Amino acid sequence: MALSDLHSAAASLTTHALDIAKGVPAANLAVELFRLAGGCKVSIAKAVTNVQGRCEAPLLTQSTVEPGAYVLEFDAGAYHGAASPFDIIPVEFNISDPAGHYHVPLVLAPGGYSTYRGAPPSRVPDDKGSWGAISARVSLPNHPAAPPPGVGGPGLTVHVIDISRGIGAGSLKGELYRCGDGDCRTAVGGFVVNDEGRTDQWLIDAGKLQRGDYELTFEAGDYFARANFGVGATPFFDRIRIRVRVIDASAHHHIPLLLSPWGYSCYRGS
Repeated sequence: MALSDLHSAAASLTTHALDIAKGVPAANLAVELFRLAGGCKVSIAKAVTNVQGRCEAPLLTQSTVEPGAYVLEFDAGAYHGAASPFDIIPVEFNISDPAGHYHVPLVLAPGGYSTYRGAPPSRVPDDKGSWGAISARVSLPNHPAAPPPGVGGPGLTVHVIDISRGIGAGSLKGELYRCGDGDCRTAVGGFVVNDEGRTDQWLIDAGKLQRGDYELTFEAGDYFARANFGVGATPFFDRIRIRVRVIDASAHHHIPLLLSPWGYSCYRGS
């Protein structure tokens, strides 16, 4: 499987649509990008998502991006094919750093949606000191990148985004367990999330996934304490636990986690 627009060296704006009602990528979803200028919308790009829920090419590249306000519009009504209170989903955002790579995922269902600034694998935008007093970026050794989720066979992967800053949750520690009867758990191994928000190696390698229940734990309190977010000695969300049931061991299971000091969400990605 070829790498997507997200991994294009020239990418300035990319998106990824996930159908959370079905737990699959939102394929064949029409997307249109507008630039806002003088109270008017100027259409500058159109695309339809592929089987990965991505576009075949970046919506903006280094040669076409300009600082300013933009709107991404997703034709959710046509995608769902049924009555929905969200026909067109408009996502307005600003691009301040034309040298950066902006990633805007959409998680949607007939009855709702969510979006956030994702963490692309290259050129994190410069926030111009907006978070000068808060910095948890821990420099980690460079390692060969693991294959993207869904490439190379079934396995288990995670992607953790610090949505309080729109970056990968680099240095977040976690543990993977295999669950047995009752409260019995067997530790599979610990991991540390890299600066992209992923792990350097898949949590379960391709071809080694088994049917059954797994539990992922993430040390969120420790992560945000080191980020100087002022979560205190007893953070509200200290440890995040996510239980995952694998019914089809022939399918890849990718679990994104979006977290801030005061909340989190997860879903089955692609």
